[in-house]
Amino acid sequence: MDGTVDALSYGPLPSATMLSYDGLPQDWRRVPLGELVDIMAGPSYTRLPAEVRSAAGDLRVVMPKHLREGRIDDRDMEKVSVDVARALARFRLRSGDILCVRSGAQMPPALVEKAQDGWLFSTNLLRLRALETDGEPLVLPGYLLAYLTLPETAHWLKEYARGTAVPSLSAATLALLPVPLPPLAHQRRISAVLDAVDAQITAHRELIQAATQHRSTLAAHLLTGVLVPE
Repeated sequence: MDGTVDALSYGPLPSATMLSYDGLPQDWRRVPLGELVDIMAGPSYTRLPAEVRSAAGDLRVVMPKHLREGRIDDRDMEKVSVDVARALARFRLRSGDILCVRSGAQMPPALVEKAQDGWLFSTNLLRLRALETDGEPLVLPGYLLAYLTLPETAHWLKEYARGTAVPSLSAATLALLPVPLPPLAHQRRISAVLDAVDAQITAHRELIQAATQHRSTLAAHLLTGVLVPE
């Protein structure tokens, strides 16, 4: 992973490149999010109450607490029966969807992966699904997720979240978010670069976790006389 990231090549924008009035390259656009994705709020509490959710159901329900570091953490998830899921079919997720917190603590957005296709999302979430033209998405999920997790974007979302004790972000407000949009080919290159760095981060975290566990076991053996340093 380190070698892959070290091999990445990128540099500053050539000085001869023409910029638009707002500082973007001329083949880029700044587009409201609502023109790029379909935004849907989760089902109401009356349609997905606590009493229909349990650990023994058939289909998982994603909640705000499951959005972690851009991904959906599938630990400690409630489920619903097939019958409940059938009644909430329009709230089923697809691979490539992005989930944002609608109300409550503003967790970073997360990308829905293939293994999570068909899951449901809860009341306090907003689902973003890329619109298409001629069979191509207007924005790539990986590119959009990267933009939504920028500190500047997180600040915008926080500023526009309504409420006092419980901040709330409506679908209509989220649709106003301005998104810098390069051509699709450029989005793919950007996504590939960031995917490589994400893979490196994951590998290093796993290495740190393994080394930490090894140290703990080694210390226990050394301090009880099971092992003796030579």
